[in-house]
Parts: sequence; C-alpha cells; structure tokens
Amino acid sequence: MKANAQPLQEILYSNSQFLIPFFQRSYSWERDNWERLGNDIQALLSEDQDKKHFLGPLVCALVSAAPGKTPQYQLIDGQQRLTTLSLLLTALRDEAKRSGEEEFAAEIEEQYLVNRFKKGLERYKLVPRTGDRELFSALIDLKKVEDQDAKLIVAHDFFRKFIRTHAHQDSSYLRRLFDTVVGRLYLVAITLDEEDPYEIFESLNSTGLPLQESDLIRNFLFMQIPLADQEDFQQESWAPFEDEFEPSAGEVAIAPTAFYRDFLMRRGQYSKARETFSDFKKYFEKTKSSPSESVAELHRFVEFAKNIANHGRGLPAKVAAVLRQFAWMEANTANPVMLNLLDQRTSGTISDEDFIGCVSDLNSFILRRSICGESTRAYGKWFCELAGELTENVRKKLQGYLLHRGWPDDETFERSLASFPIYRREFKKCRIVLEALERADGYKEFVDLTDGIQIEHVMPQKLPGGAAGKSWKEMLGDRYKKVHERWLHTIGNLTLTGYNQTLSNRAFGEKKKELSDSKLTLNKVFEHIDQWGEEQITSRATDLGPQVSRLWQRPTSDIEYTPPTKKTDGTNKVRERRKQYWAALTEMLEGSGVSLRPVRKCEVRTCDFFLPMADVNLSAQIVPNKKQLVLQLRFARARGREIFSGMEADREAIDEQFTTQPLWETGSKPTITWVLQGVAIRDRYDWLEHHSWLVKSLMEFEQGLLGRLRSLHEAVKEKSATKQMMLDFWIGFHARMFERGCELLATTPLPQQWNNLAIGKSEVWTYAHIKPPESQLSAWLIMNTSMSPVFFPQLEANQNQIESEFGHQLEWQKEGLKQWRIGITRSDVSFDDRDRWQSQHDWLIDQLSNFDRVFRDRIQTLEKASPVDVEE
Repeated sequence: MKANAQPLQEILYSNSQFLIPFFQRSYSWERDNWERLGNDIQALLSEDQDKKHFLGPLVCALVSAAPGKTPQYQLIDGQQRLTTLSLLLTALRDEAKRSGEEEFAAEIEEQYLVNRFKKGLERYKLVPRTGDRELFSALIDLKKVEDQDAKLIVAHDFFRKFIRTHAHQDSSYLRRLFDTVVGRLYLVAITLDEEDPYEIFESLNSTGLPLQESDLIRNFLFMQIPLADQEDFQQESWAPFEDEFEPSAGEVAIAPTAFYRDFLMRRGQYSKARETFSDFKKYFEKTKSSPSESVAELHRFVEFAKNIANHGRGLPAKVAAVLRQFAWMEANTANPVMLNLLDQRTSGTISDEDFIGCVSDLNSFILRRSICGESTRAYGKWFCELAGELTENVRKKLQGYLLHRGWPDDETFERSLASFPIYRREFKKCRIVLEALERADGYKEFVDLTDGIQIEHVMPQKLPGGAAGKSWKEMLGDRYKKVHERWLHTIGNLTLTGYNQTLSNRAFGEKKKELSDSKLTLNKVFEHIDQWGEEQITSRATDLGPQVSRLWQRPTSDIEYTPPTKKTDGTNKVRERRKQYWAALTEMLEGSGVSLRPVRKCEVRTCDFFLPMADVNLSAQIVPNKKQLVLQLRFARARGREIFSGMEADREAIDEQFTTQPLWETGSKPTITWVLQGVAIRDRYDWLEHHSWLVKSLMEFEQGLLGRLRSLHEAVKEKSATKQMMLDFWIGFHARMFERGCELLATTPLPQQWNNLAIGKSEVWTYAHIKPPESQLSAWLIMNTSMSPVFFPQLEANQNQIESEFGHQLEWQKEGLKQWRIGITRSDVSFDDRDRWQSQHDWLIDQLSNFDRVFRDRIQTLEKASPVDVEE
C-alpha cells in the first residue's frame, strides 16, 4: 500500500482514469456537503496562499496499466469527494465559457476532465457507476439532460450558481478559484496492492467510519508540520500518544475515533459521528494550539479514557469502584461527562469525594432510568449538554440537570425493579446490583465476587423433567407457566452462587440447602423459606428494592436548577435572510447604471423603491406561496387612478419597452405588475438570477415608463391649491429623508397637515405637523386615547431626564385632548417660499430623529395598567 497527500492537480492532471465500481453507491452528497466545500474554498481564497486544505482519503486499486492504454484505477473510497470536485471543475469550465474565456475553459476540460486524445469511455478522467455515468458524461460533453432533479445535476447547478455569484463583480475570481481548487485542496491518495476491489471495499467498510475519521485527524495534524520536522513530531509527540491505543495485557482497547468525539464533546459542543474530523479541525483552529500542544492535550485525555474503560485501574480504591460501576452501566454516551470530571479531579477543581459523588449520581441516573424503561435515545445530546454545564458547583449542577431530565424517584424505581426482567434485559447491571447488595450486607467474611461467582436463578430458567419438575410445578401452582414466564428474570428470583451449574435444575428443597450453606449473605434469606413461588419472589423483590435505592441514591427534587437555554445569536434567520437578499440587490444596483434605490434597509418581503411622488408606489415583493418575485407599480386615491388612466392610454407603447410582459390590473386600486416565476430565496446562489432580472426590469422602467409617469404626476393636481401645497410639502419631506439616508418609517404623503411615523409600539407614534395659517411647524410623540392616561404619567415622571437627553425643553400636553402628546414647535415659519422648505424638512427630520432616539427604547418598557386601574 502506498499513501501520500497530493493536491488535486497531481491526481487529475495525469492521463489516469478513475472508475467507480458497480458495488459503490450512487452519488449521494447533499447541499450541506457542497456548502461546506464551498465555504472551505472561500476561506482558502482569503488566506495565505501557502495554506493547504485536507479533504480526506482517496483509496484506489490499480486495475490495468498496459502499454498504450490509459492507466485505470478503481475507486474504493473517496468517490463522493472526487465526483464532487469534478462537478465543481465542470461548473467552473461552464462559467468560463459563459464569460467568453474559451482558452481557460479548454484548459480546465483538457487537463482535468477528459483525456484529450482518447475516445469512448477512455475519454473521461472519472467514470461514475452505471446510472450516474450517463448524466456525468452529458455534463462533460455539454449535452442536454432531462432529469434535472438528479443529484449530479443539482450539484452541478449549485456550483454553477456558487461560482457565478462570487465572480459577479470580481473578474479575477474564476482563475483564483481554479488555482485554489487544483493546487490547495489535498487528498491522501492511497493505492492498494490487493487484486479484488470488492474485498478491499468490504474490508474498509467493516472497519467503519471511526477508523477513517481518526486517520484523517492524524493526517491533518501531520500536514501542519513542515516536512523536515515531521520525524521529530512522530517520535516525540505522536508515537507515544498513538501507543496509548494499543492495550497492554488485560486492558480494554480504546477506539480512536470514539475517543476523539468524546474529547470534542467534553465541554458541551455536540459532534456528529460522521463529522468528528471536521469538528476536530474547527477545534484545532479555534484553540490556535500547535500540533505538539494539541497532541499533548489529547495524550492527557486518552489517559482518562483508559481510566474509564479499565475500571479505574491504578486509581484510589473508592474512585476505581465507581468507575467500575460506570463501565458496567454500558453508557458510553456519558463519556464526555466522565472526561470532564476526570480532568477536573486531576486539576484539583473537584475533590475525590466530589468526583465519587458525581459518578455515583450518574450511575444512579442511568440505572434507575434503565430499570424504569425510560428511553436512552437522547443520551448522546443530553450528556454532551451536561458536560458543558459543569463549570462551577459541579455536583449541584449535575444533580439539577439529571433531575431536570427525569431521574426516577424511589417509589417509581422500586416498583419497576420488582417486575423488570433485569437478567434478560440488562445482564451487566443485574450483576453489578447483586454484587453491590452482597458487599453492602456487611458480612464479616470477605468473598471475592470475581472468583467463579455466577448469577443463579432460584426458580430455574427451564423447568426440569422428572420429580424435580413435578415439584416445581406443584409449588408454582396451576398457573406455573405464567408465573415462570412473568417472574423468572426479575430481581426477586436472582442471587449469586459459586456452585456448579447442575444446581440450577434441582428441586427447591435441594437448592435451599446449598444456598443456605453459602458464604454469601445474599443467600441467608433462604434458611427460613420452605416454598418458592410468586408470593416469595415478589416479597423478596419488595425487600430488596429499598436496599438498591439506598445503594444508588437520588437527591430530593428541591435542588434549584435553571435548564440550559439554546444558544442563539439573537437574530431571526428569515428576517436576516431577507435583509441580506435586499442588501445584495442594492449592491448590484450601485454598479448597474440604474438610479432607483430602496427607500430604506428592508427585512420584510416587500422592498419599496423611492419615487419623489404621491399616490404612486413602486416595490419589489417576494411571494413565497406562489414562488414569485413581483415588481409592482401601485396607484392610490382618485389622483392615482387618474395617473393610471393616463398611463393606460399609452399601454401598447409601454409594453414594448419591457422584456417581461407587464400585467395591467384596473379597478379601485390599479396596478402594473411584472412577475418572475419559480423564485425562492432560501438558496443564496439563486439570488444573482433574481437580482439580474430586477435590475433589468428597473432599467427598462426608467427608460420606458418613468418619464411618462413624472409628466402625469406633475399634470394631475389636487382640487385646491392649499391641498396641493401640503401634498408637495410632504413629497419634499420624504425626498429629503431619502437624501439624508433617514431610516424613519413614514406613511405615504397625503394632502393634509400631518405625516405619521412609526416608533415601534402600536399605541404610540410620532408625527410631523404644519399649520400654514399660524406659520407653525411641529414634531410630536402621541399616545392613543385608551393608553394616554396610562403611558403619559410614566413618561412625565422622567420629564427632566427625557428633556436632558432630547437637548431641548418639550411641550407636555394633555388638557382638553383625547390623545395626549409631547412635542416641540417652531413658529414664524413661511410656507409660501418653497426655497425654504428644505431647511424646514431638515428641522422636522432632526426633531423626529431625536424623538425616535430618546423614546423608542423607553416606550417598549411602559407598563399597561389593568382595566380597573384605567377606570379609576
């Protein structure tokens, strides 16, 4: 076997061919795998050019290397990786062709995808198994594919969009991506000498994922070491650590990958079995430790793992005793907790007494839940979570967590123990329970319980024939079959004995004599029993139950404990995705030549574009249930309908200006709509296509429709000059907010004296107000009628602090008003001179921004009074 780490270019650049045999599964990688690869590549692109990224193994067997023929290798392991990388290169070639870089596209194809001078199947550097082969070759040969839902096709489509998105505004991206993929992505190429690839495949798979993951970790660490230093690293660090996995005589071996996973989870970070290597890389990068430091830490923890597996060998007797019990509990999912506790014991954070108490609690939790038939399915995540909780007050935290997760109380446990078939269902726990009962009995003569002592069924496992069988049937009664089946393997029918197995099938009278003569105190009870049936079995179980409860105690339920909360970054993922979606559109608009821009940053489905108009609104909207992206021009009020009618008169000419046919909807709320079908924004690599359509539609809107719209908007007036003046004032107010980048959310301009703005609470809002006859301009915070008597006094109590933050004395008005308000007024304002409007708009924006700054957070904490309080 030959193994060495190679970049992708050394693997695919040769004229070799890689065959995926029929016994391999079809291509099965999912989006998570593709995104992880894409993210790793993006990270490499932003880092030091010398940094390499290790992807995993590529195991192959040479099939043929005849002179004049293409050398062929069968892929035994790593076919998913190599297929994915080939799909990525195919997508890169396609994007290079689309960008007009024909020579670059040919370079990718002829060096990494095909053997240029070969024909038929020999032409392809990678030949997938039947079923995938036809689709893969069609992608290579640029042929049309019917099955667009096939994994290979979906993966190719993903990488095409991935590349196009990142290359959109970076002309050098395609070449940099290519150099990174072929030069900095490494696989450990392993060439095997065996002739039967199926046997190799079976052999590799019989070892399972753990061996593979641990090998990846080893190779990853070695790749961080300069070649000249690797021998020293091997001798001084790695070899002593790796030797710990080779058990000495009488020791239990430690599975490397299981150990790595337990190690990673010891602080509460869950790691999936298949992602052990990936998570180890993240841990290594996060800790910023050197390979030698990392191995030293691993070496320390593998000693703890050996303590666990080998029953605390070499540790103080009491510590070893609880570790032996833990080992017999067969709860490897709790190993992260044990590694954490052993680490804290060794460092002196917890005492031996605390350690013994914690492990005893853990054993009790596991045993009691097992006997009570509770599910173990969630143990992996529970114990990982518990490990992360053990930072202070360790035993109290541990007990609180276990109680929170369902630690059966004495009554429940003892009732379940009496009827639970412990011998059949939990043999090792059965053994440890019986041994513990024997040791706890205090008999003065010590008996070695490991020296030929076995579990004995008092009522035999199989009722014998002959006189002994007849005796048992008479003793058990008419229901002997049901009694035998029901109580055979329960704790009441079990004991320990060192006698020959022939004792098992004897009549009870004979067994009683042998058991009574036993040195084991557990059997002294039989001295006074002449019958052994259902009554005696259940009675003994009732006696043993409290003893077992005392051996595996549970604390009272009044331990104060706060369950761990899920760690989140506090963001709403859907809103954050929408925010990023519209931000990406805005970024594209910046370099497009289109002047239209969103009014403000958007986090909802609708993004409004700024038009210095009233009664006309232009917006883009995501419609998830219809899978549509909609660009829509809406017309409001009678004035808007009149503008729409003027547009409709030129409908035919307008329609010709657009690639996407506009949809005209008449009625009381007329609209002109453009629709892109099949839109979902979950996949960010689809965004470029959406935004390109929107930018093109907006450009056509500006060129073919906006001029007509402006002319009609200017021509259609309000019925009175005063109303038209107020409408123009608020249109200018909105325009000035947009120019200043103000994020305040104002209602649409209307021909009235005020314009409302939201402040984050439905019962409270701000508004700008003009009074032309009084030459006044004002800004206000106002409360609705029902909440005014409730909110206003709470704010008024902090008047001095509020006015200090605002920077100006405010008007606090409530007398004679239904809606109480707080405001600021500017007098001697002339509305006749439109040249002065901008300074008036600026004053309003400044005051409203102050109201938002001073009051937004404050009003969220206002207490709503009860109905009784309001009436009073």
